[in-house]
Amino acid sequence: VILACLTTAVGLISATSAFFNTLVPKLSYHVWAIIFTVLSIAIAFRGLDAVMAVAVPFIVFLYPPAITLIVLTLVQPLVRKVVGFYWTYRLALWTSVIWSALTTIAAQGWGTNILEPVLNLSPGQDLDLGWITPTFIVIIIGVVIDIATKNARREAAKEIMNK
Repeated sequence: VILACLTTAVGLISATSAFFNTLVPKLSYHVWAIIFTVLSIAIAFRGLDAVMAVAVPFIVFLYPPAITLIVLTLVQPLVRKVVGFYWTYRLALWTSVIWSALTTIAAQGWGTNILEPVLNLSPGQDLDLGWITPTFIVIIIGVVIDIATKNARREAAKEIMNK
């Protein structure tokens, strides 16, 4: 178990350090690795409750858009001949991101008087699945828009290719 956790930690620190080195090249990979290692140790010494207090809001925020993206990516090849997901992706992901952000904000206790009545309009919100209904509705709207604008996008793509 210790080796599994250690290899995971090393992989995460090295991948994160490499990514941040490309974002901010003034700091070397090694400096980023040291920064993330020290931060990880500091958070770990605070205990599991501290780790969970930091991680849970991020996880609650990231799951709906990630699940939406995965589902749309799996469905798109099945319907590619009928419709391309241009607006479908954009509208669905923005809806799930906004709903997820509002849910996370409400869970932190900020603006609950305003947010919770609105969020509770969606079925399943009490199970943290309230994002599914608005996202599904927007997916249908996106598919309709994509079907309606299919020819216009195709013509625009042809014009770009001809230039």
